[in-house]
Amino acid sequence: LQGMTVKAVATSPAMRDIRTDATCVMLSGPDAVRRNVMTALLRIGQPIVLIQDTLRFAGADLCRIRQADREGGRLLGRQVVAAGARNVAMIIPTLHWPAIAERVAGARAGLRAEGGKLRIVKCGDGDFQGTRAALSQDILKNGMPDAVLAGNDQIGVAVLKYLTSRGLQVPRDIMVTGFNAFEFWQYTEPVLTTVRSPASEIGARAGRAILDRLNRGHFETDEIILPVELQLGGSV
Repeated sequence: LQGMTVKAVATSPAMRDIRTDATCVMLSGPDAVRRNVMTALLRIGQPIVLIQDTLRFAGADLCRIRQADREGGRLLGRQVVAAGARNVAMIIPTLHWPAIAERVAGARAGLRAEGGKLRIVKCGDGDFQGTRAALSQDILKNGMPDAVLAGNDQIGVAVLKYLTSRGLQVPRDIMVTGFNAFEFWQYTEPVLTTVRSPASEIGARAGRAILDRLNRGHFETDEIILPVELQLGGSV
């Protein structure tokens, strides 16, 4: 649905012939694009659960379910500052994800409170080659940061491998963090300091919210925010 106009979404075969009682939606892209898509979906007249998004629609038959990404970013920012970082790079996918934007805002706030500075590095899809190229170019332009905050664990692992290939030791020479603590995170060396996401619980709460809405005729609340947890490793 990304990039489609309101009319295109509303008249697409998938939406026009929809035979469901409710819809779960998770979108990427700029705020204006996501808002257009959501406006079209709301016109269909079904209850919607919007996952990992901050968009608001007054009076809509809608429940937003997300995790506290901003708080997770703030925790990581404060963690690296407490360990001595002041010049920090945050490497994120080029495609806009609202959850990543929240992590950036939180990291910036956490660093600013302690006198640190944050610069943003965009790395395409976040694969190894894209991450390596983006970080390499940033270091050439801006110098080696004290710490790299990765928008997710996949990017964090790519950062670790790249820095190791340059002969740098983490965390002695530079600190690295991830985000999500999905299972593969623990296989890194050193283990990434990251933030544990309640990803399965988000899905479970979305399912329960839809069933409750269909039974009651209304959502109990218009927003559910699940907590995240700092997961300390050896990379800070």
